[in-house]
Amino acid sequence: MKQRIVPIFFCLILLLVSGCQTKQEEVTDPKEIAQQFLTALQNNDETTIELLSQWDEHSMEALQFQPEDVMYGLNEQLQKDAHDVMFGFSFKVVSSRIEENNAYVDVLFTTKDILSSIQEAKKVAKKKVQQAFDKNDNPNIEKIVLPVFYEAIANTSKTKETLITLALQKQEQSWIVQPNNNLELLLIKNQEILLETLE
Repeated sequence: MKQRIVPIFFCLILLLVSGCQTKQEEVTDPKEIAQQFLTALQNNDETTIELLSQWDEHSMEALQFQPEDVMYGLNEQLQKDAHDVMFGFSFKVVSSRIEENNAYVDVLFTTKDILSSIQEAKKVAKKKVQQAFDKNDNPNIEKIVLPVFYEAIANTSKTKETLITLALQKQEQSWIVQPNNNLELLLIKNQEILLETLE
């Protein structure tokens, strides 16, 4: 009986050691976590974002195209295309460093620069509004102006680059992306430019 117990204990020890090694391997490179998080952000993958970060729900909703964002009577696809240009981005992970339980990942973001597009759209919209008033005492201003801006934004080709450092914190055996005001401000910058132009 004792001879059988010894191999069993030996197997258990091997399983425990193997389990410990597996847990240690779960500590992922923070650059990889940052890459996964930003890809999830691009794809509006809320499940992955919640798993990898401490971003709150309101930050996510601000970047998504919601049904209530649709202006009825206007081209819905054009509105979505404009939204995607305003809030969309591409990125390249540049470098990273680890300091104990904190990691810092430098990321180069590329976003669309819509300023010149909407400045030109504003000129076109003014002319269209004036023409509408010449023909009608009570034209629908929204239906005249908004398509001009949506189309200008959707067709924007000019881009700009911004370097932002993402902070991650080790929690148990994983790296978690921390909230980042600079990234949030970058992603809503085009919205602010548009609102300022429309005022």
